[in-house]
Order: sequence, then C-alpha cells, then structure tokens
Amino acid sequence: MQVSVIMAVYNGERFLEETIESVLGQTFTDFEFVIVNDGSIDHSAEILDRYKRQDSRIVIVSQANCGIADSLNRAISISRSELLAHIDADDRALPSWLERQLDFLARHPDCSVVSSYAHLINSAGRRIGKSQNVVDVDKGRAEMNPNHFLDIVHSTVLMRKSDVLVTGGYRKGFLGVEDRDLWGRIVTAGMMIRCNSELLVEYRLHSGSITVSKLKKSEERRGINVNVVRRMRGEREFSPSETEEWFRSRPFAEKFTDQRRVFSGRYFRSASRHYADRRWLKFLWTFGVATAIRPVYVLRRAVSKLGGA
Repeated sequence: MQVSVIMAVYNGERFLEETIESVLGQTFTDFEFVIVNDGSIDHSAEILDRYKRQDSRIVIVSQANCGIADSLNRAISISRSELLAHIDADDRALPSWLERQLDFLARHPDCSVVSSYAHLINSAGRRIGKSQNVVDVDKGRAEMNPNHFLDIVHSTVLMRKSDVLVTGGYRKGFLGVEDRDLWGRIVTAGMMIRCNSELLVEYRLHSGSITVSKLKKSEERRGINVNVVRRMRGEREFSPSETEEWFRSRPFAEKFTDQRRVFSGRYFRSASRHYADRRWLKFLWTFGVATAIRPVYVLRRAVSKLGGA
C-alpha cells in the first residue's frame, strides 16, 4: 500500500464510526488504517473490532493507556508505508482527502509534511466555519515567528515517515499540542511544510475535545514557540523549568504582552467550542473576555474562522 493512515483512540465511541467511515470512503483506496486503542473503557473496542471484520485494511492494536504521543509512535512503528496520514478520532475526512494530498505532495517533492484547510463542524456534524491558516515556513524563518507554520489542523496532514522518525516522532510532555511540537522540530531540522489550500477535512469543535487544562495548553504553546526560536538561532532547547524562569526574568512589558496572547488564545479557543455546542452564555462570556484582551486580533480570527461554513 502507498499510505498508512494512523489514528489513536481513547474513549472515542461518540464519533468513532463517523471517522472510520470517512477514511474507508476515500477515493484513493491503496492504504492501510492503523488504529491504536489506547486503553479505552467505553465501547470503542467493540466498534473497532466490528470494522476490522468488515475491512482488511484496518489494523488494530490495543494497549494500556499511554497517551497520544506513545500511541501515535506505536502506530508509526507498525505502519508499512513511507507516507503517513493522520486523523483524530472525532474528525471526518472528505472523500478526496488522500487523493488530493498525494497529488499535492507529488507536485511539491521538497515537502516533509503537507497540511490543508478544513471545515469546522460541531458535535452534530454541522459545518460552522473554516480553518484556513496559511503555512509559510520561509516567512516564519525570516521573522523568527513560529506562528507562521505551527498552526496546522493535525487531521489534514500527509507526512513522510522517514522525516518524522529522524526528528524523533511525537514527544511526550506536550499535553494536547504534541503535533505542534513535531512541526517545530521538522522545520528547525531544515525540512519543509506546505499547506494545500483545499478544504479536505472536517475538524470537529466540541467541549469534549478540551482534554487538558486550557491554560496548560496555552503555556505549552508558548514553550514550544520559545524553543523553536532558540533552535532557529542555533541555541539549545530550554527545559520546561528553564522556559518558565526565562519568562519570569523578562521585562514587565514583555511579560504582559505575552500573557495577553496566552489568555486571549485560551478564551478564544474555549469560545469557539462553546459556539459549536451552542452554549450561548458561555460563548458570550469567553468570547467577550478574549475580545477585551486583544480586540483586533480576536475579531479578525472570528471573522476568518467562524464567518461561514
């Protein structure tokens, strides 16, 4: 087979069937689907077994709960293809996802990772917006700004396995943003990421997808950005404690600006999920806080992401 689709599942019964059906329904069919059941205690195992009996392309591995990084690394170790596609267990791939990403990669052989744009959907599967983050590695390197290439929808990517492995695969300790850490290491290793501007995946926003502290995820994002910049400068990585010490030692004005970014991002991400679930009071509160902190930035993001289906 030409592609290995990898997925980790932990208590994903709510949307698991939709996700599996979307992968099995691809127009490109020469793939295997490697799924790691990461210690689920709901009905995920039964759902996976049923689909395994129906389609020989599915490979299932069950393990005690280890977390997303270990689960995806195990899926990679089992995979038999040089090209890896990834999907989360609550998202949906459009039928041409693999076909169009393979075509894009063939036209851009310098790429190690190819992402795409994505529709945003809610719990009911209704489209509520779009994710159209532009990926510009050259601009990010020139400006020393990792945000130009780190904001990628994980479920859209097609990756070269050899490049993922040479940079160390997924690393533990980055709760909820393991993929962001990987993209940063790929770019600072001199490799290229590009984005296909087609809408190829439906990325689900729902309150259940917030699996770790929102503030913790925001702080992890900040730490990843700091270390990406350090590596681009030829400097060694900071440990988490060194990152916090570095932040505390900065001038007050810089710390204040950085905290504004962290908290506005935290509240905006919460607001987007409350919007998806139609929890209007919580949406108004979190969106209002995010807007009060960084009004121009938040309003621009809202227009670009939630402005249309």
